[in-house]
Parts: sequence; C-alpha cells; structure tokens
Amino acid sequence: MQRLSLCTILALFVASLLPAQATDNIVRAKLRQVALGNASDVRAELPDLLRTYPNDAGMQFLNATLMTDGVKALPQFVRIVRENPQSIWADDAQWRVVQIYALRKDTSNARSELQNFRRNYPTSEFLLFAAEIVKSTVGLPPTFTTYRNPVVVASTARSVPAPTTAKPLEKPTTTTSEPVKSSSVKPESKTEPTPPQTLHNASEANTENNAQEERYTLQVGIYSSRESAIADVQKLLKARLRSDVIEKSTDGSARFAVTVGNYSSREAAEKAKAVVQKACSCVPFVVVKQ
Repeated sequence: MQRLSLCTILALFVASLLPAQATDNIVRAKLRQVALGNASDVRAELPDLLRTYPNDAGMQFLNATLMTDGVKALPQFVRIVRENPQSIWADDAQWRVVQIYALRKDTSNARSELQNFRRNYPTSEFLLFAAEIVKSTVGLPPTFTTYRNPVVVASTARSVPAPTTAKPLEKPTTTTSEPVKSSSVKPESKTEPTPPQTLHNASEANTENNAQEERYTLQVGIYSSRESAIADVQKLLKARLRSDVIEKSTDGSARFAVTVGNYSSREAAEKAKAVVQKACSCVPFVVVKQ
C-alpha cells in the first residue's frame, strides 16, 4: 500500500514537470483514437489520466468528449470555457456548447453561445461549423456573419479542401428556353421594347450562371429518421468533419441524408473522397448539394 502511494506521488511530481504541450499531445492522440472508433480503450485509460492531470483543460475536454449524454457533458465544456478561456481547448469546448444547445433546439442559448463564440474566438476554425449547425437547427441570429472560412481538418489526415463560401446558395430558378413574346413586355413611355431574342439570350445566360453556382457534397449515409441522422452527424463532427442533414423524399417517404463538405466542383469533391472515407470509415459518393 505504501509502495502504491509512493508511485502515485512520483507520477504526479513527474507530471507537474511536463510542459503543457506534452499533455496537449496526449489529448490529441486520445481524441484521434476516439475518432477511429476506439473510445472504449480511451475510457479505460481516462481515470489514470485524470488522476495524473487533474486540472488540465485538455484532459477535462477529453473527459467531456467521452460522455455519451450531452446534457451531462455540457457543464464540463462550459467549465473549460469559463475557467481556462486562454487554453487551446477553449474554442473546442465553446463549439461543443453551441452544438449541444443547437441539437437540443434550444434557440435562445444556441444563438447566445454562438454570439459568444464569435466575440471571444473570431479566428477559430470551428466558428463556421458552429454557425452552420445553428443555422440548420434553430436558425442564425439576425445579422450574424463569420469572418473566415476554416479548413476542414480530419483527425486522420492533414486537411479537406475548404468551402469557398459560408453563405447558402439559393436553389437555381428554372428558366424557360422559349423566347418571350414581345407582346408580353409592356415598355414604359419613351422606352424601346426589348427584342424577344435578347430575352432569350438572357435566359440562357441565367441558366449558365446557375450551372456555374452548382455545388457538390459527399453523401455518407441515409436514414429513415432525423434522430439517427443527427446521431451520425455528431460522430462526424467529433472527427472534425463538417457535416449536415439533408431531407429527401423517396417514393413518397421522407429520408434524411448525412453529407460531408461543400465543394465548388465535382472534381474537388472527388479528391476529398479518400480523406473523408478514411476519417469516417464509410463509403462517400458525390451528390449535387441542394
């Protein structure tokens, strides 16, 4: 018994001498294991890690991340933000706070915490993710804007191509290829009527512009219930993959597709497939983003 106590004291002493960067690297390694599906192994090691690093923000973040109940994890993430606002894990924790409130459809807190996120961590790579999950669940606060487009970082790769815009694209308006009859155009006084051929050309130009604005994403799963789709999104977000739920209709029945990424071209989406597949252990395929 005395020997065990001495070992514990020695471990704590050695831990106190380690720089913060060393513990951060340990946390990153454990989070990578969680993303790869080895959460049970990390949970088995967690008690010893917490005893060795009881006040480390990174270890507290790891502990909260391993909790399966978001309600129980929420105060842990809040504590990190309040007590360690300068820690490298603070913006991660703030992002999880926003995520939990958004998924619970708590509009007031989700929007309020998103505003706090933008004010306190305007350059965080997770700010855009937080804004998008709030937008897709309860809607963004009025006049909310993000200031940068982060690179989407997968836990098992360096990076996924970043989206080129944070604003959602409007669904292309269907235009007719038939020329508009001049009789349907009512010019004002002293204004020459627009020739039908000119309007026809404008219609073609609009169609071309809509085609140019077409965007792509990677579908990684489809579910019959929104809850199952959201649960999958949570797993992908832990793996640092930007993901969304898109409702589709198949044979008159609602289906909920889980997608990753927002790409300006099919080629960019194809290039990202290998990275996403390795990070999520799934088989993604390219679809047009709606």
